[in-house]
Amino acid sequence: ALNQGPSPQSSFVHETSAWEAGRAEILASKLADTARALGADVNWILYGHKGTAPPAKLPEGTLIPKLEPDDVRALAKGRLAVSKLERRFVIHAAVSNKAFAVAVLDDGLAPGIRRGDFVTIDPAVTVEPGMLGLAVVFADKGSSLQAPAILIREFWFKTLARDHRFELVAQRSGYPNIEVGNRTDAVIVGAVVGLQKVGVLTADQS
Repeated sequence: ALNQGPSPQSSFVHETSAWEAGRAEILASKLADTARALGADVNWILYGHKGTAPPAKLPEGTLIPKLEPDDVRALAKGRLAVSKLERRFVIHAAVSNKAFAVAVLDDGLAPGIRRGDFVTIDPAVTVEPGMLGLAVVFADKGSSLQAPAILIREFWFKTLARDHRFELVAQRSGYPNIEVGNRTDAVIVGAVVGLQKVGVLTADQS
């Protein structure tokens, strides 16, 4: 029989063993694959901390809350229970019971996403590198902002652990990228999982 090389399973085991033994580094994409294969939380793989049970999924057609800017800022500070808010947005895809809708406040992602469009944010979905997500920024370069900024941006992380060190990347000139280096400077609220263009129905319906 022809030697077709190692199977994907054996390669996966070899790469993971080498990483555990300190002989190699593991890529973020491989780490995500490992977490999915084991049905485990990434933090548990990296640090041994147990992840929490996944939140319940809401069926298609369920209403979710629509948050105002002050609601989002309160949520980022842990002072808001989304589940207790009035549900005013219809979803057309499966999301967790933590999901909510919010209006985009600037044109940093234009022309794809513009000011006034609505996005569905799911805090139960991990923001992976290159994904769009929502962050509340409390300080920029060490200076506190008078009103914390609510930004929908592309996320790029500085470390494999995807911790508090990340960059918020705009897609339109005139909107600077924001580098976050301190844990208290910004909070990642959740990933963008749906979009409703103003006047054009695409993913969610108010």
